[in-house]
Amino acid sequence: MHCLRENAPIRRIAERAGMRIIVDSGEADAFMELPLPTPFTVGRELYENQCALVDWTLMSQVAQPDAEPLRRLANTGKFAVLTA
Repeated sequence: MHCLRENAPIRRIAERAGMRIIVDSGEADAFMELPLPTPFTVGRELYENQCALVDWTLMSQVAQPDAEPLRRLANTGKFAVLTA
């Protein structure tokens, strides 16, 4: 996060988020240490990205003019099967 040194509200948000703030020459930079990825977290991220891609593909089919049956299915609420 990058802001002016005088921007106290943004600096408080960074502090509450547990970020390390470094002030230099009138500007403030905030950094957050992230844990190293594990095989589980990498797999979960890959799974979520694939779900988003499939969801986008299906929804783009609904937007087609000849996709009236898919549009009706999407409006029933039973179409959003891709939740992580």
